[in-house]
Amino acid sequence: YTISYNYSQSIIKISLSGNITLSEVETMAQEYFQTLKIYSLSTYDNRNAQYDFSISDFSELFEIVSKYSNPSAKVYEAILIDSPKEVAISTYFDTKIQRNNHIQKIFTTEKAALEWLAFFEKK
Repeated sequence: YTISYNYSQSIIKISLSGNITLSEVETMAQEYFQTLKIYSLSTYDNRNAQYDFSISDFSELFEIVSKYSNPSAKVYEAILIDSPKEVAISTYFDTKIQRNNHIQKIFTTEKAALEWLAFFEKK
């Protein structure tokens, strides 16, 4: 995976590719949540990734997110997905974790994702 920053638009861009394991998710979560500010915008491109874990591993994923996240941070996250299976998994995860200050929306194109995030960009 890669995490890059687009400072001109104040957007954290995360791109995932290849086979992603649960331990890699934890490493990525730690890095991602350390970079978040009190108000953050991010894209999360999952279109080239395959996950090497299942829904039965979600309790561990919830623990990882709880361990590293800052509940007072306001985060707008645009998820890029092109697979119906990944849409279902991402939607399920988001509804189960219930993060009040973490707003997530799913997109199939980066253009649409960036347009949505631009609405929340602080001028």
